[in-house]
Amino acid sequence: MQPVHESVDVIIVGAGICGVSVARLLQGQGTVTWNIIDKGRSVGGRMATRRVAGERFDHGAQFFTARSDNFKSLIECLSKEGVVKEWVRGFKKDSEKSSTIADGNDGFPRYVGVEGMNQVVKHLAAKLPSEHIHLQEKLIGIDILGENLGLRCESGNTYAARTVLLTMPLPQVNPLLDGLSTDSVFTDVLSQIRSVDYDPCVALMGYFSQDEIPMSLMPYKSENAPISFVSDNYSKGISKVPGSLTIHLSPEASRGLFATENEFIKDFVCEQLGRQFGIKTVSKPTVYEVQKWRYAAPQAVLGKPFLSWQTRLPNGPKIFVAGEAFSGPKIEGAYLSALAVSAELLGS
Repeated sequence: MQPVHESVDVIIVGAGICGVSVARLLQGQGTVTWNIIDKGRSVGGRMATRRVAGERFDHGAQFFTARSDNFKSLIECLSKEGVVKEWVRGFKKDSEKSSTIADGNDGFPRYVGVEGMNQVVKHLAAKLPSEHIHLQEKLIGIDILGENLGLRCESGNTYAARTVLLTMPLPQVNPLLDGLSTDSVFTDVLSQIRSVDYDPCVALMGYFSQDEIPMSLMPYKSENAPISFVSDNYSKGISKVPGSLTIHLSPEASRGLFATENEFIKDFVCEQLGRQFGIKTVSKPTVYEVQKWRYAAPQAVLGKPFLSWQTRLPNGPKIFVAGEAFSGPKIEGAYLSALAVSAELLGS
């Protein structure tokens, strides 16, 4: 089993905001060599945007907030560069006291990518050397190769590094590590990884009639109904067509419909739109797509910024696990986890 590329100091698995942010920090320091591998066709992870009949739809994360000074500083820079903008300061939501939909403006800004959510990560990755970013590489196994770790990919390629950083959802991490060791530190790491469950999300992107759907009620959020979030990509400015909606089903509804056909999901969404908005008729979109996120968001977070384990102490290779399951189940949390693990990788 030979690595495709010369062994590097760090291999980052996952090209979402966590993985790309770590790569930027390592690149900026200039003393640590690195590669990124990701199973997707582009960087971005769950900050995902796609075209449906020529228009852009955000179908993963719909927005992000900024509460920490570190993330606020990043957003300020990205805003000046024209990459992100403030979208809204709250969402329309189900009223607790009546069947009406209330204004949920809380004065706190929610941000979006000016050209779509995935463009934020693409912008962050744009100044990284492309030869170090390897896409469409699905990791299927990790082996200890002397002082290195070997990462086996579905393509048949193998990559080697002294240190591996895993940034994907924790249920995808677990089978890669299982069986690598039985020492107490490793067993504790696995136990913590296995303790975090994730909610799924079924998302429908489609063109709906603005004569039927009250666009003034968008974006809409519900805590209890089968449709948990409705986002208007036209109001975001990434679609030129009014009624370009992304609709997220609740975790409960998503679990129930995850294995069903897209046509049934479309019918279910239209029925629920009618019920939740009090609309007699909701015409079914003729142009639509469905995206199923098996690991959309962790149900809880671990009380630390990352996990780590070193094989054959003190000189063996290291494995780190980071991402949104550590510093918070949001984009900001993934970024803060990236800052913490980067400081450890750089020894600062």
